[in-house]
Amino acid sequence: EWDPGDNGIPNINENDVYFTEQLISDINNDYNVNLSQVYAIGYSNGGMMAYGLACSLSDRIAAVGIMSGIMLPGDICDENEFTSIIHFHGIADDVLPYEGNEWYQSISDVVNFWLNHNNIPTSSLVTTELNGGDVVRDEYTGGNENTSVVLYTVHEEYDKPGGHVWFSDDIDGTNPNQILWDFLFTYSLND
Repeated sequence: EWDPGDNGIPNINENDVYFTEQLISDINNDYNVNLSQVYAIGYSNGGMMAYGLACSLSDRIAAVGIMSGIMLPGDICDENEFTSIIHFHGIADDVLPYEGNEWYQSISDVVNFWLNHNNIPTSSLVTTELNGGDVVRDEYTGGNENTSVVLYTVHEEYDKPGGHVWFSDDIDGTNPNQILWDFLFTYSLND
């Protein structure tokens, strides 16, 4: 399990944020990484970790991609660092519910957090129905340092309600992994 910070998960005391920071440095020492284009991607609890990294290592992480993950309430982000976000979430996720529950924020709350944090106007919203309406893409743009927030709400995948999965069904002919990468790769810490 990941420790995305103060996650309320008992018996997890590792400092995975520090570990990740050291991992980035060590890999760069061995392979000469472009440190302006380091991204965090996570699924489920790994999504919590990726959101935690977006807040805790915002000076090292250029953008974040989430599949069926959630941001923990109480994550505190550096108010002078801004991060673009792409998030895919199923409307029928029964592990991390789209509408939230007593333990987890709703996806709407997570999106609103990042809109406020990045100073992205809600009036910038462009909504696009994809896959015949089975997927809805909400894109917000024009935030500080050209940040954006994109949410893919999956109503149906492979003729089943969008659940707690790493989505793989093409969205209007493009694999979600490619969509994720194309989004992330446009962002750099030097922008």
